[in-house]
Amino acid sequence: CSYNYYVFSREPTWGWGHGGQVFHESLTMLAYAFMDPVSAMNSQRVYLERQHKNGYINYRTGPYLDENIPHNDQLTTSAPWYAWQNWEIYQITKNRNFLKEMYNSSEKFFRYYTSRRDSDGDGLCEWGADAVLESVRDARVAVWDEVGWPSNFEGMDLNCMLVMETKALAAMARELGKEKEARKWEEDAAQRTKKINRFMWDEKTGFYYHVDLKDNDFTFKNQDDLKREEIIGFLPLWSGVASREQAEKLVQKLTDPEKFWRKFGVPSLAADDPYYNPMGYWNGPVWVEWDYLIVHGLKQYGYHDLARELVERVAANMIAQLKKDHQLWEFYSPDDQWAGYHKQYIWAGIINRMLMDVLIRQSK
Repeated sequence: CSYNYYVFSREPTWGWGHGGQVFHESLTMLAYAFMDPVSAMNSQRVYLERQHKNGYINYRTGPYLDENIPHNDQLTTSAPWYAWQNWEIYQITKNRNFLKEMYNSSEKFFRYYTSRRDSDGDGLCEWGADAVLESVRDARVAVWDEVGWPSNFEGMDLNCMLVMETKALAAMARELGKEKEARKWEEDAAQRTKKINRFMWDEKTGFYYHVDLKDNDFTFKNQDDLKREEIIGFLPLWSGVASREQAEKLVQKLTDPEKFWRKFGVPSLAADDPYYNPMGYWNGPVWVEWDYLIVHGLKQYGYHDLARELVERVAANMIAQLKKDHQLWEFYSPDDQWAGYHKQYIWAGIINRMLMDVLIRQSK
């Protein structure tokens, strides 16, 4: 690498954590940029430096690693948070050279991704290649384990990410004086938003779900088997996809203590789902970066008090663990003072941004 890069875990016995950067771990740069803006920008440039001419970016990228994990004639990449990360980092650093570089790189990656992850050409994308890895939620996922492989579905989470990518690209283009391009990106975001709300919103349950790739309904094998209340159902708050009325229903679901409003944060799966395990993996624990996205969404819709309360709940468990072992962990129990499985984990550091976002507003 020509630039500094990070390892996402400094646990010496866990080799996987030393190999290279991944987009979802890079969300932590949204906190780190306040401390070392140059390193945060250069960490993103690691992706730019290794980007293929066609726009592809590796699943993991490091000084000795270009991991692309071929599967079904596709290369695995990482969940598309790239343009949004770059825009968020720019808003902290105000470095226009970085903005110019990353607008071009982000556009190339977006076009690569959407041209290869929409097999039926309907404007909604599905996870591809090694789809479980690409989706971030790579173990003990209720839908992946009990319904089917991710590429069988139009990904509700994925399409919310792509909405945010186009919104970020629009903001970047406008900042660079490319108004015509900005309007095109905004139209892309609007069209994808309409499709998410048309097919993936269920009025009866007041929640968002994946839909079957073939006919865009909530049934894959058994009736309504895709209606599993996972944390991804709140991403329309973060991405601005939900209407005000839909947001109200999502917040009702979010603040139900029997489902998601647990003692130490929002779990990755509703607590009343039979697959729920607070010490599992993606079937119950609190993943701090995903709770950050919910905090971002709550603030966006004006639920500032709830956003602050959620941060306080997550922080309470993290502080308790820091007092015990001085470690940041991969994930935390929503119900008890417990954390696992891998320690010295970079993405738990996003708690600093969460605290800044709610405490700075509170002090104004």
